[in-house]
Amino acid sequence: MAKKVKGKVTGQSLLPGLGTFFQERRLHLQLSLQDVSKKSGITYLTISKLERGQLTNCSVETLAKIANALGLELQINSVPVY
Repeated sequence: MAKKVKGKVTGQSLLPGLGTFFQERRLHLQLSLQDVSKKSGITYLTISKLERGQLTNCSVETLAKIANALGLELQINSVPVY
């Protein structure tokens, strides 16, 4: 299960899926990794690792910047765990 720790998102279940979603969105918009990097201020290497599922942790701020560069708004909802 993914968890948020001091502003970072970690876990095997969340980041790979989000990375794939970001990659699909980027390709749909016909943007290169460099385009998203310039718009977000995040290195293209970090974006590439996220898209390929090779990023093991990432700050919420970084994810929000990438999302915004792709015309998306990152929303985080808290739900009780039973």
